[in-house]
Amino acid sequence: MSKTLGIDLGTNSIGMTIREDDFFKWYGVYTFRKGVGDGKTGEFSLAAERTKNRSTRRLYNARRYRKWETLKVLIENDFCPLANEKLNKWKHYEKGIGRIFPVSDQSFQQWIKLDFNNDSIPDFSSPYQLRRSLITDKIDLSITENRYKIGRALYHIAQRRGFKSSRKVGVNEKTAVYKGSKETGTIGRNAYEELIDKNGSLGAAFAHLEDEGIRIRNRYTLRSDYLKEVNQILDFQNLSVDFKEKVVKAIFFQRPLRSQKGLVGKCTMETKTIFEDGKKIVIGKPRCPISHPNFEEYRAWSFVNNIKYRTNKEQDFEPLPLPLKHEIVEEKLLIKSNKTTFSNIRQFINKGDRKNWELNYSEKMDKMTVSTCPVSAYLKAAFGKEWKGILIESNKTRTHKNGETHKIDYTIEDIWHIVLTFEDEEYFEEFLINQ
Repeated sequence: MSKTLGIDLGTNSIGMTIREDDFFKWYGVYTFRKGVGDGKTGEFSLAAERTKNRSTRRLYNARRYRKWETLKVLIENDFCPLANEKLNKWKHYEKGIGRIFPVSDQSFQQWIKLDFNNDSIPDFSSPYQLRRSLITDKIDLSITENRYKIGRALYHIAQRRGFKSSRKVGVNEKTAVYKGSKETGTIGRNAYEELIDKNGSLGAAFAHLEDEGIRIRNRYTLRSDYLKEVNQILDFQNLSVDFKEKVVKAIFFQRPLRSQKGLVGKCTMETKTIFEDGKKIVIGKPRCPISHPNFEEYRAWSFVNNIKYRTNKEQDFEPLPLPLKHEIVEEKLLIKSNKTTFSNIRQFINKGDRKNWELNYSEKMDKMTVSTCPVSAYLKAAFGKEWKGILIESNKTRTHKNGETHKIDYTIEDIWHIVLTFEDEEYFEEFLINQ
C-alpha cells in the first residue's frame, strides 16, 4: 500500500489530500485572508489604508499639542482665565478617567464664546471681528479683560494656522495653494492677497467678508499670513519680546521630519566589531552618503582614472596625464549640475595639441551621462577655493562636565552635515544667520 501527499498552493488558500493507492483517505482546504481589502471600487491596499489613518491621527495630535502649548503660554502670562490644573487634566491622560476638557469652567467657556465681561453676551460676533479690532484699536493691557481679548485671538489662530507648502527652494509657496472654485464659492489666492492688502491682515480680511455676508472658507490660506498677523497684533499692542517669542513658537512650531540617515546602507568592505553579553558581533559601518564631498571626489576620480588615450592605432591605451585629470575634475565635474555627458568631456580633452587623441570610449558613448559633484561645487562657490580647509567660528559655546567652556567651530564636514540634516528651509536660513 502506497501513500501520496498532494498539496495545492493558491493565492489565498492551501489544499491538501492523502491518497492510499486509488482511494483518497483525507482531504481538506485552509482559506486565509487576502492581503488586500474589498471596497466599493474594488480591492485596495490595507497598508495604504493604515498609513492614511495614521497620518490623520498625527495631524489631530499635532493640533492638540499646539493648542495645549499655546494655552500654557497664555495662562502663564495672564491672557487666559483657565487654571493650570484644569489644563493639565485636559492635557494629561489618566487611566480610568481619560482627559477632562474644562467644560465646567464657566470663565473659560465665556472666554471661548468671546464674552470677556461675563454678561453672557458675546462682545464680538466672531473671532475675526476681534482680530480686526486688535490691529486697529489700541487697548490698555493693565485691564484683565483686554488681555483676555488678545489671548482669545491668538488661541483662534493656533486652532487654524494655515497651509504651508512642502515644496523646496525655487518654487513659490503660493503656487501650491488652491485657486478657488465658482461652484463652492471659495475664493482663490489672488483674491485673498487683495483682501489682505486692503484690510491689513488675514483676520481683518475675513471680518470684511463677514460684513459682506460672504461665507468664509479659509482652508487654503498660507501660514505666512497667520504669522504676519500675529506679529502685527503683538507689535501694535506693544507686548514684550519674551512673550512674543514664546507664543509664536507655541503656535507655529513644527516637528522636524524624521532623519533619513538610517536609510544609508552598510559597507561590505569595512566592518566593525562589537560585544554584547560576551558575544562577538561583526556589523558593517554605514556607507558614505552620496552627497558627501569625499564621495563626490572619489566618484569623479574613479571615472577620470578609467579614461585612457593613444595617439595612433599602433600604441596601447595609456592613462591621461595627471595635470589633465585635475583640469577635467575642476572644470567639467566640479559643477552645480547633477549630471553631464561624456561628449563634453571628450571636447575638453580633444583641444589644441590633443585633437588627434583617440580615447578608449567610442563616439557611441558620447550621450552617456556622467555624475558630477554638485554639493562640492556649491560649497566651493559659497566658501571660495580653500573651502575644504575652512574653519568658521560661531556664537555657540559648549560647557564640558569639568566646567571648561570653549567656542564651537564649524569645519566643512559640519557644514555639509547641516545641509544634509536640515529639512525646513526657514530654520536652515535662521541657523545660518544666527551662527
